[in-house]
Amino acid sequence: AVGLVAATGDMVNDIKIGTPVAVMCFGAYAEFTT
Repeated sequence: AVGLVAATGDMVNDIKIGTPVAVMCFGAYAEFTT
């Protein structure tokens, strides 16, 4: 799945909202993944 970061946690400093991302895992077909 590919998309943009929609939200981050308080302790996340190196990934910003709107950053392009890609993930290959179980559930990658979902609209949001954790």
